Amino acid sequence: MVSAVTNQTISFTAKWDASNSSLQDTVGCKINKICLYFLHRFAMGKVLPATRILQERVERSKITFADNQLVNRFQRKPIEITTPDGVKLRGTFLQSSGCDASAPVVIFAQPNPMLHTEGAFYNILSDALDKGKQCNFILFDYRECGESDGTAIMAKDLIVDGESIYQFARDELNVEPKDIHMMGWSFGGGVTAGVKAMHPECTGNYVNDRSFTGILETVYELLGKGFLAKIACVVLRFLGWEALNAGKALESLQGNALITYHPNDYLIRGAAQLRKSPYAIQPNIHILELQGQESDGIQNYHAHPLAIITQNNGRRAIEEVGEMLFSGIPTSQEQDLPGREFSSATREPTVGSSEGDEDSSEWDTLLEVRV
Repeated sequence: MVSAVTNQTISFTAKWDASNSSLQDTVGCKINKICLYFLHRFAMGKVLPATRILQERVERSKITFADNQLVNRFQRKPIEITTPDGVKLRGTFLQSSGCDASAPVVIFAQPNPMLHTEGAFYNILSDALDKGKQCNFILFDYRECGESDGTAIMAKDLIVDGESIYQFARDELNVEPKDIHMMGWSFGGGVTAGVKAMHPECTGNYVNDRSFTGILETVYELLGKGFLAKIACVVLRFLGWEALNAGKALESLQGNALITYHPNDYLIRGAAQLRKSPYAIQPNIHILELQGQESDGIQNYHAHPLAIITQNNGRRAIEEVGEMLFSGIPTSQEQDLPGREFSSATREPTVGSSEGDEDSSEWDTLLEVRV
């Protein structure tokens, strides 16, 4: 049990076990990583641009995160989780007022060009406070991103990262698997789907926001389904990117899940959209079509914040997503301050990228979004 008053770093070491042993490097995998190292690194840089974020941006985001009015409504505790393959991941445990560490928890996994300190899920946090939900939150950076150590080489390495966070919630915080909930946006949806699929005992709520069936399907659609697309997919399959397959993960997913998508998403197109997976047709999986239009000021259907997408029924998309994510989580008698009190301090940023690392604020990283 973690002390409710300590501000010291919470450390934890994850282990290999029966559920995650398939992620261990085989001899063949180790040879692949060594012989094709530079090709792996090139592909990883394209798929996970957060690995190239400059230290200046890391430090700037830490300051704005620490000073954020919404974040400071929680007890903020730094975490350091060592993965089974020896990589130290860093993140933050946000403990709600009146909750002990073993209360229900939501694990967040952000899109590929962002750090956990850059506010991808601020509006979900605000929604939880609005509703007085008695739960805690975990945010973390993938290996080689932000202050996390290690080198990201293959797709499965990132699932190991998410799996280590799950073990931290279960074994260090002592949260019951049924009370471990997850939300992944874009690339984070692929990671969280892979983790949740390995744990049938984890029946907590799951939200997959505008993610993909698989990286290969996404690249195939983006490159126009032609000869170049086929070659790219062969290379990516050889490099192990087939492991990041949220569509296949849905087959084993337990508990209620919500998949969001926008029909005009420029990045996750056609068959690459997770809703198109045959495994998405299950009683426990719900689909939410995002209905914001260009006339509403939306310019990027993949990265636009849920908080300012209005559905045809007049409700904000964030409200409908929150209903699923927080379903079954107890509500306190005394609700926290309304989210509007935090207005500009909590506005969910549009997803950006790290290439070049322009001098931009937390809210308007202006570079190309990937996944």
